[in-house]
Amino acid sequence: MKSKDRIFGIKADWKALFFCVLTASTFWFFNAMNRDYTDEIYYPFEIRYDESRVMPLTETPDKIKINVTGVGWNLLRKHLGFSNDPVIFHPGNLPQANFVSSSQLSPLFIKHLGDLRLNYILKDTIYFKFDYLKTKKVKLWLDSQSIGLAPYYKITSPIIISPDSAVFQGPSSYVKSIPDSLKITIPRTGIKNKFEEQVKIAEHAFQYVKLANKQVKIRFDVSKFEHQSQVLELKLLNFPSSYPVNFDKKIILTYLIKENDKNKVNVKDFEVDLDYNTLDQADSTITPKLIKKPTFVKEHYFTPYAVKISVRK
Repeated sequence: MKSKDRIFGIKADWKALFFCVLTASTFWFFNAMNRDYTDEIYYPFEIRYDESRVMPLTETPDKIKINVTGVGWNLLRKHLGFSNDPVIFHPGNLPQANFVSSSQLSPLFIKHLGDLRLNYILKDTIYFKFDYLKTKKVKLWLDSQSIGLAPYYKITSPIIISPDSAVFQGPSSYVKSIPDSLKITIPRTGIKNKFEEQVKIAEHAFQYVKLANKQVKIRFDVSKFEHQSQVLELKLLNFPSSYPVNFDKKIILTYLIKENDKNKVNVKDFEVDLDYNTLDQADSTITPKLIKKPTFVKEHYFTPYAVKISVRK
């Protein structure tokens, strides 16, 4: 055990030895830090511009590598980022300007470096790309035929979209490619009650472009409709009087109507014309036309869909 307390046969005082080494190291470190050194450091950098007028199309640099000379303590502070306010560069003539040379930036760095001496900026040229900031209002529209209504239900009111436009903001070169109108869709199906919900505007694929309003409120009323039929007299137009024409003078009209409107319908509310001038010579038929109907009557069809004409001259 005693041998462990001796160095080269001399009794060792480990505590004293440790403090001697520490003192020597500290003295050496402080002495070394007072000397001049040359090193490369990353220094904070910021490009400032009018954000209401232009925007960057590429990421602007936030640090620039420079070669500097200075006292060790000063270099250490810069490495650790103490009191490193960024070098601010205000490019002129944006968005036409797209680079700045190291010779232009050197005076700005010298002003910020204080006790350090700038030797050079490692990159000869710093590139950037800007474009004018543009806002575009795009009309929103909804295809009523694509709305997922429950069977026999129909929309019975105007479709209200609020707001009726989407506002896009981004680089002019990208915003101008956005169409003037944008279709929105309702994801819900089986709708059978009054609809009043917030609907998301579909995600767009326009790079660097932001959408101000990401959803809209859509409102409309729906009602259930039923089939109803009427046997109607045909109103004849342009039929010849010089020779007889044989055909069925009546036709069945089937239509959709709301249940609470079924008793409002009268045969006199309808008019169906049969115009001889529209005779199809290939099959001797005439397609009837519904000229008058109540406003609350919706989709309709005839049985038969065309009237067969028999002419005896």
